[in-house]
Amino acid sequence: MPHAAAIYEQHAHAARGFVIPQDLRESENILDMSVGSDPTRALKTRRGTGFYKMPSLRGVWFRNGFGHGGQAETLEEWLDPARLKDGYSPKGFHIGTQGITGHEFGLKLPASDRQALISFLRTL
Repeated sequence: MPHAAAIYEQHAHAARGFVIPQDLRESENILDMSVGSDPTRALKTRRGTGFYKMPSLRGVWFRNGFGHGGQAETLEEWLDPARLKDGYSPKGFHIGTQGITGHEFGLKLPASDRQALISFLRTL
């Protein structure tokens, strides 16, 4: 079964609660979706556009500090469903113990599929 071309490059996604203007829906750099990011910076600041920039997935294996505050140290931690729980102690930058919320894509995959995804991301 053929699949749509993968999106690996930088794009923008709408902040929760932002309505994408029709003329922007047709832009190839705007994804008509939200990943549950806190909308404060995108909507309630002077520089707010209603969008968050998503970094490219190319070279994601080389980075650390996943999440808006860099709370998750590794891809393994970022794709671990345990990070959502209250009392979770992030391995990246954090103050105290609290879950790393938002960006839940991939967390419901079986463990073997999450590991396969991590292995794939390490090839980009």
